[in-house]
Amino acid sequence: MAEQKIQQLLVLAVKSVKAGDKDKGRQAFLAALKLDPNNETAWMGLVSVPKDNKERLTALKKLLTLNPNHEKALAVKQKLAEF
Repeated sequence: MAEQKIQQLLVLAVKSVKAGDKDKGRQAFLAALKLDPNNETAWMGLVSVPKDNKERLTALKKLLTLNPNHEKALAVKQKLAEF
């Protein structure tokens, strides 16, 4: 049951972000993380629509802790290192 709710939240988050409502998307990613704190998709989503850079870095670190080989997260980390 929880897995279905998580998937619904992730779909809502992605649709919201694509529609330009980043705050609604961010809230849906956060809600998914409350149900599953180890959900890589939700962490990656939070990396893409954080409230600030601190939240982006926190999400990126958590995602790379869960999966050190996550290609998209590694690409974001590389981009951030270039600045």
